[in-house]
Amino acid sequence: MPKVKVNRYYRVIWEQDFPWCRQAPDESGRAYCVYCRVTIQPKKASLREHEKVVRHRVRAPKGDLSHLGSAKIITMEETELRLAAYMVCHNSFSGVDHLSKTICKLSCGKSDLTKSELDSNKASTIIPNVLSASSMEDLKNELHDQEYSLFADVLATDFGQKKLLAIIIRHLGGKPKTMIDDLLGFVEFVELSGEELFQGVIGVLSLYNLDITNCISFACDGASVVSGFEVNFWEHFRMAHPKCIQIKCISNSLALLVENTFRATMPQPLFWLIRQIRLYFKKDVVKKADLVGRAPVLDAWEECLDNSYKNYKESRWLVKHSVLSSISENWAELDTYFSLMDRNLFPAEHRHTLDVISEILKDESYHIHLIFLCPLVKEFERLNLLFQGKGISGAEKAYKALAANLHSLKKRAKKMDSGFEINLPLSDVDFGVNFNNSVIKYVQKGGDVNKANEVRDRCWAFLLQVIEETEKRLPEHKDLFKMVNMYSSEAVLNENKPMLSRMPFIDCIKEEDMDEIDQQWRLIGLENWSEKEPFKSKEKMPKDLLKFWLGIRNYTRLEEDDTSMMEEEDNPELEYPFAKLANFVLGKLTMAHSTASVETLFSVMDCMKRRFKDDLNVCALESVLRIRSFLQNRRKCCIDLDVTEKMLELYKNTMSSDDGENEEVMIKEETDQEASEEKSSKAQSFEDVLAFLPDRLR
Repeated sequence: MPKVKVNRYYRVIWEQDFPWCRQAPDESGRAYCVYCRVTIQPKKASLREHEKVVRHRVRAPKGDLSHLGSAKIITMEETELRLAAYMVCHNSFSGVDHLSKTICKLSCGKSDLTKSELDSNKASTIIPNVLSASSMEDLKNELHDQEYSLFADVLATDFGQKKLLAIIIRHLGGKPKTMIDDLLGFVEFVELSGEELFQGVIGVLSLYNLDITNCISFACDGASVVSGFEVNFWEHFRMAHPKCIQIKCISNSLALLVENTFRATMPQPLFWLIRQIRLYFKKDVVKKADLVGRAPVLDAWEECLDNSYKNYKESRWLVKHSVLSSISENWAELDTYFSLMDRNLFPAEHRHTLDVISEILKDESYHIHLIFLCPLVKEFERLNLLFQGKGISGAEKAYKALAANLHSLKKRAKKMDSGFEINLPLSDVDFGVNFNNSVIKYVQKGGDVNKANEVRDRCWAFLLQVIEETEKRLPEHKDLFKMVNMYSSEAVLNENKPMLSRMPFIDCIKEEDMDEIDQQWRLIGLENWSEKEPFKSKEKMPKDLLKFWLGIRNYTRLEEDDTSMMEEEDNPELEYPFAKLANFVLGKLTMAHSTASVETLFSVMDCMKRRFKDDLNVCALESVLRIRSFLQNRRKCCIDLDVTEKMLELYKNTMSSDDGENEEVMIKEETDQEASEEKSSKAQSFEDVLAFLPDRLR
């Protein structure tokens, strides 16, 4: 279809952003640059491109900084807020000291940037009192009168004996609307007390004016602090809100399943080898250059050297397969590598380690273990990736995949006999084609038969324990997300759909809204939605629950019937005829099946504290993580920060109150320092003074 030609004309409003721009004198409707004396296409994008041209920048007056961008020159307050946001998103607290000074020098006195006195101390005041407070206020406005779900997980910190319970909320927010996981705050505790934890969670909810009765579900990973019987936290929560659903998520638990089973059944030298391989394949020119010069030519030699062997860590969920497969695929090359390596290049304490690595690599039985493990670990990582999604349809898909994987594992190692599951004989266990072929080749080359049988026993034990642990982790609410999918577009718009009273989650509807939602449920199937504005341009109705119900909620009759506008203006509730029904279903879509967002938050915290070496207290840590979570969930960064009037007001109030506090603190510190010096001087003994005097006189 050919593009429609649009007639563009000059707009006077452009002169506010581009002072050098005027309307062309030939009355052609084009723009005109008064510096370069050329005409430009009447498009704002063309004006932006022109002001970046070298010819324009040279001819512009010396004080004209429009070539730096059409945006206004920001003030000192806005500069410090943006620098503080940059520090939160990308840097450490100590890095802002030199950054602000560098920017002041580059400004060359042409703006208010030279007045910035931002340092780490000032930034540590701006972040919690301005940026974090502003994020909390924006989040509070988004959460107004919404249904939501909560996540909770325990964070082990280095704050002495204190532990933190992280509270994350899933809600509908952002632009465009989507499911967002935002950090609400931390609850500090030392001893396990269910009532204290519950009161702490209620205190966090009160900061955002959240009603606990609007909480649809409460998700945790099965930690005893949250869901165990020792502290009875869930009992207190359920007493306050009996209709809330507890969901035990298994995303982190699947990673621990593979890790713990590997440690319990596989030989320890193999686990040690996987960790040590990475240490000798870092970017070390000496090791590689020496070996390339002395080793014979190998077909896969360069592949072995250039292979990026990753570090094996329990906390990294989706890297175990890549670690195991990279070693398994390059086993022969690694054997040659460590056999020909010149031991004299390394210190004496490392030579024994190299000898042990070479000895393990020469034993092909360890390689057979990896051949068996790689496909199993890959499948569990695929499941783990499914459980990290946010959509309800993805949750049902993940649970189906988990059940299918368990059924497949059972067929490999078990069988049914008289209605009971029994283990298959070792000869009938399905270890895989590659595993069986590798064992046959190992024995044919003269390998130890007893060792081959030991490998089979270990792999069989791995299969049985994986089956047992997977059965323990099957969710109690496996049909919960299937019930949510009963509100799909195909089911809702079907003429033979059931009555609302037979649909799930009806007991969550408030009594005052029941009649109206019931009537909307009857009428929603009578509309011809293929001709309505939310879905008019689409060939089919969206299968995604979130997109479908957002379109239903945003539908208004005012768009199609202007004659009724006067009548409906008197009653704003009639503008969106299916809003309450849509809000009811959208609230159920916040239910969580994974604590991946909490684990991601903990990973960000570990990066901050280890990589940047920041010694943050609880308040600073909470503020930084809240800001990063708020910006990243809305696909923003420090450059996208909207500095509002509310922020500037908070900045001025914070700085004015902080100056007085700093003066009092400085006076107190000076007084304490003088007192301590006087006390220490009096504490010196007479003999020490006599011994010190001759050195000074000399």
